Amino acid sequence: MDALRVAGIVDLRINYVHGGVMTWKGAKALSAQLRDRGTHIPMLADPGDHIADLAEDIRQSPVRLVLDHLGWP
Repeated sequence: MDALRVAGIVDLRINYVHGGVMTWKGAKALSAQLRDRGTHIPMLADPGDHIADLAEDIRQSPVRLVLDHLGWP
């Protein structure tokens, strides 16, 4: 994680709409490391399909979270 930060990586993106390798479960497991390095999580998710299921975890996340594309309206 430190090497990624030094290389200029500032976020860890989760994409529920188009797929990707990072999952919310994975991001939660890394959350303390992400927080400590000032990293944030941009997330592309469909509010009707994903946000309601993740809402409580999002509220409790120690990492700053950005909902991409204005929450995919």
